[in-house]
Amino acid sequence: MQVSSLSTCVIGLYVDDMEITGDTPAISNVKQLIAMKYYVKDLGILKHILGLQVDISPECVRISQSTYVDQLICNMGMADANVAAVPVVGGIDLDSDTTANNPVSSTHYHYLTGKFMYVMVSTSPRYCFCCRIVSKIC
Repeated sequence: MQVSSLSTCVIGLYVDDMEITGDTPAISNVKQLIAMKYYVKDLGILKHILGLQVDISPECVRISQSTYVDQLICNMGMADANVAAVPVVGGIDLDSDTTANNPVSSTHYHYLTGKFMYVMVSTSPRYCFCCRIVSKIC
């Protein structure tokens, strides 16, 4: 983060994804400084980063993971599942029944559970209870 009496600029960096935000003159200055040393491609206003959709308007910034969640649901083979107002009913008892008709590999189960936890941590803490329940089976 660079702060001066005239402007502010914040840079978020993860591997090869970079988001620069702040005052317009500061953003231009930082872009020029980075371009002097590295090849960069400006993709314009942020729309997606790390599985998050970002909608920026003058009134607010909205962050969503709807596309990520839709892909996760499809990967789970549940694209035709019904939506519930309450994701998990309290007192539910899940177990790792290995005699089920459709057994799931533990590797795939851990993979999907981790993706679900990413949704919880990033944008949807309301799924904390659900993640705790399904994580018990891991």
